[in-house]
Amino acid sequence: MRLHQNSTSCSLLNCVPGGALLRFNLLVRVAVRSGRVHGLARNYSIRIFQAQSWESETESGTFSFFDAVLPSQRGALLPVDGITGALTVLQGPDGAPYQIDSDSRSNITSAFFSFQLLVSLSPVGMLVVIFPPDSDLGNCVVETQGIEGSHQARFNMSTFVLERNASASSPMLAGRSELICTTTGGSAPEKSLCAFPFVYMGRTYTECTTDDNGNLPWCSTTTAFEGLWGNCDCYAREIQLNISLLFRNYRPPVYSNLANFQILAISREESSDLVIAQNKELNVRVGKGALSVWKVYVDGIPASEIRDGNYDDFLVCGASKTLNIRFMLFSDLAANGTIQIDFPLNFTGVPDRASLSVDYLLLWKEDLVLSSQQWPQLTLTRSGGQVISKDSLINLRISQFNIRPWSGTVAIALRTLTDASRGFSVIDEGAVAVEIVPAQLGSDFRTHFTNSIAGRAGTIRFEITAINDIPYSGGIFINLPEGFAVADPGVHGLWRICGTLGRANVTLEDVFVLENKRSVFLRFGPHQMLLAGHRVDFDLPGVSNPGSSGLVGRIEVKTVMPQTAGAESDAWEFEIIDEGSQDVVLQPEMLGSAAVRIMSLEAGAFSTAEVSFTSTNEIPGDGQVYVAFPPGTVLVSPVSDGYWSGIRGMLAVTDTTLSSVADCCGCQPSDSSTAFGGCNVTLSISGDPVPRLTRVVFGITNVRNTNRAQSTGTYVVQTRTRAGAVIDEAIVEQNKVGPSRLGFAKVSAAGSILAGGNSTLRVEFATENEVDANGTLLVVFPPEFDLNPARYNVYNVATVNETGMLSDAAWKKVSLTDSSSWTIDTRMPLASNLTLRTSVRIPASSDVFLLLTGIKAPNRAGPTGTFQLVTRSSAGNEIDVDAAVPPLVVDAGVLAATLWQQPSTAGAISTISVRLQISNPIPACALPGAAVLPCITFELELPSPFAVAPWAAARPVVGITDELDLSVSGNVASVARRFGQDAVPPGSVVEFNISGLSNSPQSGHVDYSVRTVHYFASQKRTIDQALVRVVVDASRL
Repeated sequence: MRLHQNSTSCSLLNCVPGGALLRFNLLVRVAVRSGRVHGLARNYSIRIFQAQSWESETESGTFSFFDAVLPSQRGALLPVDGITGALTVLQGPDGAPYQIDSDSRSNITSAFFSFQLLVSLSPVGMLVVIFPPDSDLGNCVVETQGIEGSHQARFNMSTFVLERNASASSPMLAGRSELICTTTGGSAPEKSLCAFPFVYMGRTYTECTTDDNGNLPWCSTTTAFEGLWGNCDCYAREIQLNISLLFRNYRPPVYSNLANFQILAISREESSDLVIAQNKELNVRVGKGALSVWKVYVDGIPASEIRDGNYDDFLVCGASKTLNIRFMLFSDLAANGTIQIDFPLNFTGVPDRASLSVDYLLLWKEDLVLSSQQWPQLTLTRSGGQVISKDSLINLRISQFNIRPWSGTVAIALRTLTDASRGFSVIDEGAVAVEIVPAQLGSDFRTHFTNSIAGRAGTIRFEITAINDIPYSGGIFINLPEGFAVADPGVHGLWRICGTLGRANVTLEDVFVLENKRSVFLRFGPHQMLLAGHRVDFDLPGVSNPGSSGLVGRIEVKTVMPQTAGAESDAWEFEIIDEGSQDVVLQPEMLGSAAVRIMSLEAGAFSTAEVSFTSTNEIPGDGQVYVAFPPGTVLVSPVSDGYWSGIRGMLAVTDTTLSSVADCCGCQPSDSSTAFGGCNVTLSISGDPVPRLTRVVFGITNVRNTNRAQSTGTYVVQTRTRAGAVIDEAIVEQNKVGPSRLGFAKVSAAGSILAGGNSTLRVEFATENEVDANGTLLVVFPPEFDLNPARYNVYNVATVNETGMLSDAAWKKVSLTDSSSWTIDTRMPLASNLTLRTSVRIPASSDVFLLLTGIKAPNRAGPTGTFQLVTRSSAGNEIDVDAAVPPLVVDAGVLAATLWQQPSTAGAISTISVRLQISNPIPACALPGAAVLPCITFELELPSPFAVAPWAAARPVVGITDELDLSVSGNVASVARRFGQDAVPPGSVVEFNISGLSNSPQSGHVDYSVRTVHYFASQKRTIDQALVRVVVDASRL
């Protein structure tokens, strides 16, 4: 008997869909002629053929089933369908009577069946499970529950047979029952199970007893009676034959379909097998394999990024590209297998070629045949070759692919199908969500602000060139950053779009300002459109900004076609075509009359900075004031001084830019090991907003000046929002920091100082601020000190700081080129400077002790005048200064002198002859060109008593070319050169006579003091002196 399907609408893929169940009934009358046929199973076969009209028939499957002849007393031959009720499917552990891991189709998985047998199974009975065709049971292992006695299992193709062992098994009887007794009343909890057998009073009971209970049956709930008992409440409970089978290492069919499983219970009698129960309705949908679709991309992405996966799944709307779909096979793809793709709607184009490559072109590449195109579905068939194994990475390439011209998220579905012999069943299936992004407006997209100052309103000009067509009733959507607002279009008259739209301008009713006041939609009319590549430019007037500067957001411009529109000013929903964005950077407004005044401008000093300004824009009630101090200024735990004006509320320091010495904006704290300080401070306002044009004044304490005498550099004062956006700002002029005062500065002599002699000086001071390595010490000497570098030297006695003595040699004399001056003009005393350089850093508050040797003292005795000590940085900036270090006192130099008297008798009027060898030079009496005045050069201190004759006079003998004048005041005879235009150089021999002086009236030794002196600016300075002893002879009686 042959059945033939004939349908004119039958095509390759829809004659019998994959997974459909084909049913038909076959009624056969069987005549039994002879022999014993009780229980004889009969086999029927059905063969399925598939063919196209131009093809020969191909057998695609054979299915067999059995029936059985029942005992004659039953009176009829029933088909096996008639006894399916004898096997009831139960629920399994996961709530399902049978289950297959459908996600693991074609991979190793497990199959579980749980059922209840309603008929008895004899010791020689069998259980048979028939799996779907193409199931793989080669490595299958079964686990059973509910099978009594011993049994053995075997697999044959797609059939499992469990045979009971008659010699070691007993009948599994259906319909049995057992007696269950529970308690009621008594001492045991209600509904407690009776414990059989139990022992009571030495007697064993296997059932309820009436002993000692007034003829009421009772039982114990413990096997040895312990006082827990109750009256019996007994009932019969049916014993059910519940069986479960778990098949491990089962491999389902390799394609998706409705898989049919059958379970049969068979009773074996002599040579016949009788089906006593079965269930043929165990249909499980075998799921499709999960194709792993990795990426969808177009040509133009570098191969390295494709290989590494460093790109996103997106397509650009309106593009015409070659499309690539990368996916991984879950199952093998046959040589004549098929790939089917479902694209979204509005994807257009007719691909002229499709190709497939495996594993980044490492294995092979082949072309695919376009077997069916029912857009948006494409069906591509392989034209032969080898099987592509599962887990292979496939790249499917389709040329001439047109992406829809608007954005959104779409899904692309992909599936692999079997060949025609298996009815084009789905093998694997997967999908990927692809984002179609708007085309980016190019470099022709520009925005221009007529006023980019924070807080000011202005006009924004837009220039846009469309990438894709903007259809009729489409338009341009503009979204301004947060805080921007667009005024009512009616206030500014007609807004017009100029350019390729020509006269079709957008009028007022075509402008929609959304409720947020920063989004604007300019809609084209029903006869207006903008073609790709055409340009428009237009102005958006009356735009106010948020009043804070910096990067405040981005302007977004989108060309769109609207989907929905509600009432006026409601939000619109758009399909985006092209889009672009640009950063918006606003410049801060200037603060008025801003100033920063440091109360103390001494280097290194801690002080208070007074900040003042006039606000241009309003400062929010939770806003901030930010002050940036110049490099070198350090903020040590700064706080507000508690006094402010112009702010109604609290003003407190909430943040400082703290940093270590290495990166604290050039600051030089006193201790480099301490990470403290900073350059910037932020003060937060808590109160009412500060209105525009308000004068604000406040102070910041614990501000440490730079430890250099220099200009501070400029300050920056800003008003900010709570988020830190700048509102107004000002750059404030610099302050001038002066040097600090050296502590305990002193210059002293190591021993006596003789005029013109080499001396050793001790220099001591305490640093107020740090001196960096290669910093210098400037010692400014009073006039007339001689600092010939060939003679002087410096020794570092000690440099002591808080941590102890610095052992490094610290101070070295600077070369001649580094000295300020060391030349001395003998005619005009000049100050001399000595510069010393330190090789190590000298911390603040260090005590410094130096010895300067070989310093030639002034050529005149007396006080020297004050010294100056100045520490300087390596860059030459003054640090600490003491400009009035107390002077030294110079003793007179040693003078070689000889003196004799003529006559030498006591009381005689004599002539004293004085002979001198000059040690230190005697300066000229006047500078060249000045008026000539007599000046005293020599002094002779006379012993008492003495007398001076009226005609006394002084006369030069040797070494003096001037005439001499003699004057006597007290006991001092002064000899002056009348002209004195020439200096008397050292080493010269000078001799002069003084006549008219009386000798001592007594004989013996008499001391005369002889001095060379110099008068300058009415001040006398002793140069050298000598004490000469002479002998006075006694006069004759």
